[in-house]
Amino acid sequence: MTNIKKSTKWWEYVRDEELKPALNFFPKKKHSKILEVGGGNGYQASKILKMGYDITSIDIVPAHPSYFDVQKMDVTVLPYPDNHFDLILTSLVLQHIKNLDSAFLEMNRVLKHDGMMIHIVPTSWWTIFTNFWHYFYIPKFLFKSFLKKFNSQLNLKTKVTQNVSNEIKNNNHNKFFKLKLLFLNPLGYNSSFISDIFYFRKNYWKKKLEKYSLKIIDIKNCPISSTGYAVFRNKLLKVRKFFALHHFPTIICIVVKKL
Repeated sequence: MTNIKKSTKWWEYVRDEELKPALNFFPKKKHSKILEVGGGNGYQASKILKMGYDITSIDIVPAHPSYFDVQKMDVTVLPYPDNHFDLILTSLVLQHIKNLDSAFLEMNRVLKHDGMMIHIVPTSWWTIFTNFWHYFYIPKFLFKSFLKKFNSQLNLKTKVTQNVSNEIKNNNHNKFFKLKLLFLNPLGYNSSFISDIFYFRKNYWKKKLEKYSLKIIDIKNCPISSTGYAVFRNKLLKVRKFFALHHFPTIICIVVKKL
């Protein structure tokens, strides 16, 4: 099996494990209407569809190739009527939404009065473990970047454009963005991974969701300890599951209802 296939299988396994605690709170009634926000390549939506639910998956930038038809859509402007969905699911998405106020205003609007939301979110431990490996790998990233730039210089060709000033401006912006990702490494819209450690605390997530008139029903640890890097992959799974469930959860599942 190629490395790409092994990596794909590993991330599918991680997504399955993250979804497990959420499934315990899904409606008992099959064909219930579910909205998945931030569906990506539709992997989890495809699993939910096979269980008999009527699922709609949306993403502002759907990934391809996909397992499910994820519709290109902004969560802050949903075209659905009021009280339309029985359940709304997000998985590792909230930290990437810039305008959470508008997003929750819309999600609350399209959710039925007795409906539920399930949000699978990263924790401070996810950030700590991921950044340990991130800074460990930085020399490798820099070396690869140097080789790529060196090779491109060897094949350099002169290009004439009419928008030189715009290109310079965009390049400077892209350089700053890349440097921010490389050395500060925030997961979402926070300023750095240090901010992520604070904002991804379980109590902070609770307060954030309660701010949007949502009642916390339950919080479950997802049964897998993972990071943003596929380090060890399927090694030491029993040990990692134990620590994920009891001591150092990297992902948690928060179940809420409308007040």
